[in-house]
Amino acid sequence: MKFKNLLYPLIIFGSFFLINSSCDKACNECLHIVTINIEVRDSLNNNLIYGSNSIYNPENINIIMSNYENASYTLDSLNRNINLIIENETLSYYLNLNDSVSHKINFTQKEIPSPNCCGNIPEISESFVDNVEVPNYRTITIVE
Repeated sequence: MKFKNLLYPLIIFGSFFLINSSCDKACNECLHIVTINIEVRDSLNNNLIYGSNSIYNPENINIIMSNYENASYTLDSLNRNINLIIENETLSYYLNLNDSVSHKINFTQKEIPSPNCCGNIPEISESFVDNVEVPNYRTITIVE
């Protein structure tokens, strides 16, 4: 009887501990935003969006997703690039620099274990500009 009285609190405490320490793949720490920086340069490495050699007006630039909805991005004049936020499951974008110049940007992604929680987070594994693979860094440089 005495053993039985000790067993119930132990089971309740153990269950509470297990529930509170268990992994929840929907935890807020697993919410992960993937961003890619985009630069447009000429063959002499001049920035074509910002600076004295620019030929594109940042106010005329837009990025749309493959479903023709507007993509989430910011024009970063301080770092002189475009910050594209990769939407969930959307891996194809069109960068329109003006009415006549655009570039198709595609990504492939994989999921890797998150260092912050027990779920997985997306990571870009390959990047393509106009169907040509480009180095897969956090910054994509388009050379015109």
